[in-house]
This record gives sequence, structure tokens and C-alpha cells, in this order.
Amino acid sequence: MHGAPMPPNEQERVGALRRLNILDTPHEGAYDTLTKLAAHVFHVPYAAMILVDAEREWLKASVGSDVRESPRESGFCAYTILSGDTLVVPDALNDDRFRHIPQVVDRGIRFYAGSPIVTSDGRRIGSFCLKDTSPRDLSPADGEILNDLAQTAGRMIERRQPPEHPAPPPGTSDPTTRTAIATMCHDLRSHLTSILGFARILSDPATDAEGKSSAAEVVSRNAERMLEQVSTLQNSNRRVDRPEPAATAPDGSSPRLGDRIEPREPAPAAMRSWCGSELRGSRILLAEDAPENQRLLTLFLAKSAATVVTVSDGREAVNALRESTRSGDPFDLVLMDLQMPGMDGFGAAREMRRLGLSSPIIALTAYDACDELDRCLAAGCDACLSKPISRTSLVEACQSWISRSGTQRSSCAVSHGQ
Repeated sequence: MHGAPMPPNEQERVGALRRLNILDTPHEGAYDTLTKLAAHVFHVPYAAMILVDAEREWLKASVGSDVRESPRESGFCAYTILSGDTLVVPDALNDDRFRHIPQVVDRGIRFYAGSPIVTSDGRRIGSFCLKDTSPRDLSPADGEILNDLAQTAGRMIERRQPPEHPAPPPGTSDPTTRTAIATMCHDLRSHLTSILGFARILSDPATDAEGKSSAAEVVSRNAERMLEQVSTLQNSNRRVDRPEPAATAPDGSSPRLGDRIEPREPAPAAMRSWCGSELRGSRILLAEDAPENQRLLTLFLAKSAATVVTVSDGREAVNALRESTRSGDPFDLVLMDLQMPGMDGFGAAREMRRLGLSSPIIALTAYDACDELDRCLAAGCDACLSKPISRTSLVEACQSWISRSGTQRSSCAVSHGQ
């Protein structure tokens, strides 16, 4: 049995893994929760977070197996770390690399899919993987979810604080678990924004996508179920001692985030009468780092006749604001994703207020909006919407804040009065 070839940076990779001080540690609820969720979402009997050491594959968490380690040369994950792509083995019996390994011969494993767990400095230290005893394949959408889980695992490992005490009994919640669940919910909600949004567009009778409506409905229905599961986890993770928002803002007015528009809230009659031209004449800056979400929200806004300028991080958003000021073509509203690389949405909002922006800023978050309330308000945001965001919720929020801010152009104000 020969096993996978060694990566060119093997010595540095193993050194990075060992400096994380996670090998040979006890089970921790945060990581067990992640693998349990993966097994449930993908309907597989085995799911694991596996770290590839110099001569072994060590399991930090797993579902379906009590094994803690196995020889590196007899595993799948040593191949997964050779590239940044998800490795999919539909049927191991038809793959010369794996047909003779013990997992296949003795345990009957046929299907494997693994995404590399990568550190912030680019070291592939392991794999977040799925296994099944029946041959199957992995759809592109499922591949993206698996990759999201692997990225979440990498962030959890790097942020990990070694527990000072043994893991709490089942049913209790330790700080590590709460942090892990919050991170996991963020990543899955962000992915679901694209799934739900585009499924609804495809199923729209006005969309020219013959033959795709039924498939889109299935995607939407299953994505909604995933969202319910994530919401349940998120609600259980919410701090019960979170203080209620202040009754007044520093200037004596009602808290701006208290006017947050919840999904599916019926629109006021005056607002509903604005449909058709909805946001015509409005110029909106959208800061969102996920390309699919950026495209989806742009479609929602463009369908409402808004002019949209898109950027991918907080620094680009600040630069776009400066350019609009120089050109004399200001933004009526800013939509700001909070979790972005580099300068995040909180930092960008603070910088925009420092530069004198008076237009509303609506924060977009894949966490629970209630949990972001205080930080958003302190950063200068006016409202906060939780992903996934429907077109109705987004447009109603934009209409409401542009209208009350008085920054909308006269052409838009005329449309509002019609």
C-alpha cells in the first residue's frame, strides 16, 4: 500500500498543525456538533473532521465511528490535502487509489467527499469529510456547503481555546460550543441566501426558465428545512442575559435599530402603493463579499428600478463613498454586509460616518440581527436585516429608510406621491 504523495510543503504543513496544539485532545462539543449537523444535512452515516499528521490521520470529531486515528497511507484525507479543491470519490471500488484500503475492504466504504481544512496562512491541515457505504455523487451546491463546513472547521481550530475543564454533560452549553454554533450558523445562512433567492427567481412565472420551476421549488423547500435547523441552533445559542436595547438613542430619539423590518412583515399601505417604480431614482451602494449574494441582491434592487454600485469589502465601500462625494453623485442608502474580509462592515460604517455620510446604512448579517443590534448602532448603522433576505423585506427596508431620511432625489419623491 503506497498511499498519497507528500505535499511539497509537508514539513511546514505538519509544523503548522502541531503548533495549533489540537492533536490528541479530548472530544469537544463544538466540533462534535459540526459533524453531527453534516451527517444530518447530507444524510450520510459517517462525517468527520480529520487532521493529517506526519504518519497518521487523527479524528478530532466524527459521527459513525469510534476510531480516533488510522495510518495516513490507508486513508482518503491524505489525498484531499494535495489541492484546494473538494475531493469526491463516487465509488471507491472503481478507484485504484482506494479499492484496497481497509476502510473499503473491511468497512464497506464506497463514497467519500472531503474538503480541505485550511489555516489562515494557507496550510492544508486536514479534511472535513463525508462517507457512505453506497456509491453516490456530490452536487455542486452540496460541494459548496461541504467547503463552507471545512472553512468553519478551520476558523474554529485557529480560534480554539483549550478547555480548562472536561466537556460539560450533554444538553449543557459551554462557551466554545456557543461560539462554534454561531460561526456555523453564519456560514450556512450566507450560503442559503443564494440558494433561496435564486430558487425563488427561477420559480417566478415571469422568469424565462422553462422546466426549471419544479426543480427550484424542491431546492427552496429543502433549503427552508436547513434554515429551520440552523435557526433552532442559533436560538439555543443566543445569550439569555443579553440586555434589552436602550429605550432611547444618545440623541434622545428612538433607537434606529428598533425600527428593524422583520422578514415577511406586511408592508404599510403607503409603501405598497409605491410598487412598480419602488426604488426608481435611488442610488444604492451595496457592500457584499460573496459573489452570489452580491448578484442576488443586485437583481432584487435592479428589479425595483434602483441604481446599484457594488463593492466587495469595507475598504472598497469607503473609497466608493469618497468617489461619490467628489463626483457630486451621492448615495441615497448603503447596504453593508457586516462579515467581510479586511475592513468589515462595522469598521466601514464607522469610517463613513466619520467622513460625514448622512444617508441611512442598513446592515446585512448572517447572524441573528438581534444579537448584532448594539454593535450596529454603535458603528452608525440605522437598521439590520438577517440573511436570507427576501426581495420584499429588502425593498421595504430600503423604501422606508430612504423615505424617512429625506435623501431621496426629487424624481423618486414624485414616484412616492403617486
